[in-house]
Amino acid sequence: MACDGNCAKCPVQCGASKIMEKINSKPEDVNPDKPQIAKEQKTMSEEIVKAAGCGAPKEPEEIRQNAAILRLAEKVEGLGKGDAFTNSHKATMNITMALAISAMVLAGIAIGICLYLAKGISDADKNAACAVDLATKASISATAAEDRANKNFVYLRDMKRDSRH
Repeated sequence: MACDGNCAKCPVQCGASKIMEKINSKPEDVNPDKPQIAKEQKTMSEEIVKAAGCGAPKEPEEIRQNAAILRLAEKVEGLGKGDAFTNSHKATMNITMALAISAMVLAGIAIGICLYLAKGISDADKNAACAVDLATKASISATAAEDRANKNFVYLRDMKRDSRH
């Protein structure tokens, strides 16, 4: 039966409940200058409840089996944390992440350059449109001037002809 931390209602009183009472009954020993002691006491009490549980083992063989189970749990927890295989994968992953981040930075710089050049192209397009408008207006003015020049030529020619007669 696993311990749920409710030792007062447990039908089988284990050693953990008595140890918990002792731990919880000595708050005067906690030095306010050392708050770490209270934290350690809390951690110890939690570990006692986890390790002992309701119906804590009374036989040495049960104690050895529980210790072996705890050692196996620690080994299982430590699997894959530091062997060469996982370290090489971690290194590869870190290098890949670094390359990905640098590629993103370079892509951002390229986008910035493209935006700058696009702004320049847009400005050139506006200037070209203004130049076309000015050229069109100049052409219209030149056409009007040509028409006036032709009218004046005709007028002067007629005047010259009229003055000879």
